[in-house]
Amino acid sequence: MKSMKTVVAMVVVAALAGTAAAITWDGGGAPDMSWNTDANWNPDGQPTAADSVDLGDVVTGSTSGNPITIDAAATCAYFELTYSKSNYLDINANFAVVGDLVLGGKDGHAWGATHDAGTVSCDNFNLSARQSVGDYDMNGGTLTVTNKLAMGRGDGGSDVNFNQSAGTTVTAGSMEWGSSVYTGGSMKYNMTGGSLTCSGNANLAWKAAGCEFNQSGGTASFGSLDIGAATNDPGVGTATLSDSADTSVTGTVEIGEQNGEGTGTLVLDGSKSSGSDLTVGGDFNVREQGTLKAIIDQDALDDWDANMRKIDIDGNVLFEANVGDSGLAAALDLSFDDEATPAAFSWKTILTCDGTITDNGLAFAAGVDVYDPGSGDHVGWDFQVVDTTSGELQVRYVPEPASLAVLGLGGVGLLIRRRRAA
Repeated sequence: MKSMKTVVAMVVVAALAGTAAAITWDGGGAPDMSWNTDANWNPDGQPTAADSVDLGDVVTGSTSGNPITIDAAATCAYFELTYSKSNYLDINANFAVVGDLVLGGKDGHAWGATHDAGTVSCDNFNLSARQSVGDYDMNGGTLTVTNKLAMGRGDGGSDVNFNQSAGTTVTAGSMEWGSSVYTGGSMKYNMTGGSLTCSGNANLAWKAAGCEFNQSGGTASFGSLDIGAATNDPGVGTATLSDSADTSVTGTVEIGEQNGEGTGTLVLDGSKSSGSDLTVGGDFNVREQGTLKAIIDQDALDDWDANMRKIDIDGNVLFEANVGDSGLAAALDLSFDDEATPAAFSWKTILTCDGTITDNGLAFAAGVDVYDPGSGDHVGWDFQVVDTTSGELQVRYVPEPASLAVLGLGGVGLLIRRRRAA
């Protein structure tokens, strides 16, 4: 029978054998800054899938002009680029992180990562997990996230941009902007090309202001989309679709929050170029502090049906107002862009719905030039909800009394409600 001392010794040896040795970057292969150079690590040799790599407190010597490069397949158990030092990374090959991949640190330190080729895979992908400033530039390759892609998760200000011009981003879980940043900073996903697929919920602005999704190109698909819709949290989010953006939501879109806490804005910025209308498979809810904004450009004026980006909804539509006596209401913001020549146009459709439209108080946003014949002001914007079943939200611009007959004011058809002022 083994003694107790022998048993304890065996357990200790087994535990030590199962613990991977710590591996750190020492830059021993300088001036070579390659991840794949054994001499750059201590002990010599590249990290394995069992090694956690934290470059946070290591002076690597990496700068925006001389980054650490991944030029061949690389892996690790966990990766953090920056904590209290500034570091930069250039990815040109497969990079497999078993757990979390964290880019960003504290105290305003700068960081940057460029993804040109290869597949980056991880469980959670966190940008500026604390207080830091940095950009993730995706120019090619694939980013695969198993759980959550999050931007700005730390307390205090984080300024972070995810800039996608090409490549493929896929998150099987969710996306989240500003989960615990209460004041200051900005978190922006800027998309000019490539594809983005979020199978779950995209929560644009949980607890932070300055949260944006700006898409002018490429294809984006979300399971559901919340824009400033977090319950009891003061997040401020804006989603802007412009140019050749192709965007779809399988489930529900929520804009603003029903208790007047979160603030959200969906912007249809001009004509759709080679892009598409926004398609929504579920319901479309504009809450108390939600705004639907449309900016009319010259191409839309020239051919509304062909060029103006619209919203096509399979489910129901709700325009909400005054929940809990807040005095707030869903808002509609209409304007011409700087290059358009304002001109009269008759009723044009901006939103279609296969389900039911419930208008509990949609009103124009503050600052909109509103058409109101009762006040003698015959210049401005007007809207109407047409039919409640398989209905439409329509808008028009009225320039002067002489043009009223041209705009067909005589017949309201299926008009059920029109509000002219906030």
